[in-house]
Amino acid sequence: MEDLREEIGSEGFKQEHRQSERDFTRNRVLTFVGLVVSQINLVSKSVSVEVSRFVERFIGPSLDYSKQAFSKCRSKLKAEAFTALNRRLVSRFYADEDFRKWQGYLTLAVDGSTLQLPESAALIGEFGLAENKGKSMPMARTSLLYDVENGLVVDALLGRYKAGEPEMALEHLRRLGELCPAAPCLLLFDRGYPSLWLMACLQSKGLWFVMRCRAGFLAEVSELARQAEEDALLELDLERGNRLHSKKLRLYLEPGQTKLRVRCVKVELPGGETEYLLTSLRELDASRFQELYHKRWAVETGIDFHKNVLQLENFSARTVLGVRQDFEARMLAANLSALLIADAEQELEQQQAGKHNRHTYKVNRAVALGLVKDNLASLLMGKEPAQQVYERLKEKIKRRKEALRPGRSFKRRQKLHYKFHINKRPVI
Repeated sequence: MEDLREEIGSEGFKQEHRQSERDFTRNRVLTFVGLVVSQINLVSKSVSVEVSRFVERFIGPSLDYSKQAFSKCRSKLKAEAFTALNRRLVSRFYADEDFRKWQGYLTLAVDGSTLQLPESAALIGEFGLAENKGKSMPMARTSLLYDVENGLVVDALLGRYKAGEPEMALEHLRRLGELCPAAPCLLLFDRGYPSLWLMACLQSKGLWFVMRCRAGFLAEVSELARQAEEDALLELDLERGNRLHSKKLRLYLEPGQTKLRVRCVKVELPGGETEYLLTSLRELDASRFQELYHKRWAVETGIDFHKNVLQLENFSARTVLGVRQDFEARMLAANLSALLIADAEQELEQQQAGKHNRHTYKVNRAVALGLVKDNLASLLMGKEPAQQVYERLKEKIKRRKEALRPGRSFKRRQKLHYKFHINKRPVI
């Protein structure tokens, strides 16, 4: 946290992420540092209320700041400021081996979702419209590269509504190459991603993968589906049909390559359905794949957390710049919270190790996020040492715990869509 505080306050960071050389050169109520931290601090209520409260608490009790002044001030800041801070945070986290892995792999899941945007001609032009039954709404598509073991957003993208999820995944892979984590990477994909070109790309980059597909995805998978065999190494003939006509596929093949080898594992689900997993993992026992692929559920719950608890769609601006600032700032806040929660959970596990409790406990993430609100600002620009604030906040988070009950499942039933849900009350 001290490193992040120093980075935000450095002259070099300010010069790189202000819109022009004239910006942030005068003494104002809300400085460059104050503006950056105020947006990381999860602006979720009225902008006037949030800004007034922030200025009064962290800059001066006798000072005030208007919504109009805040809007003018934020127009001078690049959204990439939050992206850069997030990448620095993530890079430092993976700089050594001190993070959770699965069987020695840094296990990452890729998944996409959509975000509702405010009504604005600029936003429609930038991100596009979703149309249904004659009605339309500004929408964007988001994609996450998510560490399922450590609860960290490794990379987040915000793009056009009609952007393809596999193409966004490719952008994640480019950024993953810059990260250079100290462990082999294993990526998990759901049924929206399978393609020959993506599997060839992953193999060319030396990345391990597990990818769920439909039985009819490829002729070779369909043939295996009709057989009793549950695990097979498939040799995909790239000269079959029009496969080699794909420019994307040829981009990742070696000269003269006409075969692609991939393992296919059948997994029987509790409900009787069979899922088919394509993977580059040759040695892993077939019985482990259900456990492994289930870990992808963490990115689903992560997206739900971002939308319903972090209020990702609760944008504070109608401009393209403002929406991108909100998105990137919330991803950074989510990661800062995740690191706090991970440290608290690690200490909680150590405390429980010597006890004989009926249940194992974990931190309540939603409550923890509510505690983080405003304390993030104290961590990043407060007068107290960051470590002192961090330890105090961690102790509070540890006391907000809930019992783990593994193996529970509930039959899904149709529910009325209430605007406010008793189990998802706002915490920020």
